[in-house]
Amino acid sequence: MKGQREEKYSEGFKKTLGKRLRRLRRERGMTQEELGEKAGISYKFIGEIERGEANPSLISLLNISESLGVDFPELFNFEKVKTRYQETRPESNEVFTVRESIARLLTRAEPKTNRLALKLVKSLVSEERERKK
Repeated sequence: MKGQREEKYSEGFKKTLGKRLRRLRRERGMTQEELGEKAGISYKFIGEIERGEANPSLISLLNISESLGVDFPELFNFEKVKTRYQETRPESNEVFTVRESIARLLTRAEPKTNRLALKLVKSLVSEERERKK
């Protein structure tokens, strides 16, 4: 029997995945019917996945990623999925976008560059605090 924590995590993951798939589909100008036909999946199942109601198999997700023209791991790039907090607090979107951009850049950088970036950010934050005093 599934524990409450596991069930809550699973439901959150399915909803986030669904939002991500909906966004990718819409960015490509596809309907649920078109995506379903291309992926060999019922459009009703596509809708259930997008609403976070279904638990698709890996094969279904592979077919969807191929049909959308994205690499499989891109389906799980949830950085671009708005959280409930961001949807209700639009002013937070700018901060999220900046953090997302910095994180993406640093994941491709050498460790030495990451250490230097950390020192720079700490210095900037420290200077800002001093100015506010």
